[in-house]
Amino acid sequence: MTLIAVAIAVCVFGVGIRRFTGAHRLVYIIVPLLPFIVRILTSLLIHRAHARDQDVLRSKIESVWTAAINGQLTDSALATESRAIQDSIYAKRKNGPLIFNWLYKLMRASQQKQMDASIQVLAEEANPDS
Repeated sequence: MTLIAVAIAVCVFGVGIRRFTGAHRLVYIIVPLLPFIVRILTSLLIHRAHARDQDVLRSKIESVWTAAINGQLTDSALATESRAIQDSIYAKRKNGPLIFNWLYKLMRASQQKQMDASIQVLAEEANPDS
């Protein structure tokens, strides 16, 4: 709904911009849009940082998984690392930026398929005899 309102506002401003010249455009159109522009840019930076943090966490998970498969971690070290990873995942979900429900629903099926394939690969790594 917010996206539709933004699209309508952009169209109205786009049509109305022809009537204004120079300084009037700045005062009547660009200045009122500055908070919106700042919010969009801030949100973009927050999402990029969150994605970067997720990549770091994914690398950590992969390194712990590899060490566990190769027998390089003791049971207590694996438990400690697993707990730290779970805590990180929880913190990312709790404090991460929100996304629109429609975007989540749109991407959910493909992400579920990707996750299922990843689980299959990891299960085969863990049990090569199966």
